[in-house]
Amino acid sequence: MAGKQDNIPVNSMADEFTQGIAIDKMSIKQSDFKAKEYYGEAHQSHRDEGYTFHIVEKGSVLMEIDFQQYEISAPVIVYMHPNQVHRMLECSNMTVCSLSIKSENLNQDYLHFLEELAPTKPLSLSKDFST
Repeated sequence: MAGKQDNIPVNSMADEFTQGIAIDKMSIKQSDFKAKEYYGEAHQSHRDEGYTFHIVEKGSVLMEIDFQQYEISAPVIVYMHPNQVHRMLECSNMTVCSLSIKSENLNQDYLHFLEELAPTKPLSLSKDFST
């Protein structure tokens, strides 16, 4: 895969707005998914500049991560290493919170820990949050 990385786009964070850390929450209706302006970017295989964490609060998404498909249904956490190639194929009335952090903004111990975790798969959460 290392030889192919040059052909896969990397979505960079806009430094003037994020200072290396970005937090976002969005809701995407199934009917709007293909009409949204970010559909082309999300549907194309790509990597992200930062370490990203996505908490899918509601709905579902069909994703391809490192060329393997995952049917992801809320509640779930998805961690993406900057080298992981991914794309969204479909989504169904999804609400997702995302956090992205550039490596230079991470404590070196945390960075080392995240490097050891990669690659990862989506982690389903219990729907009972009272425990």
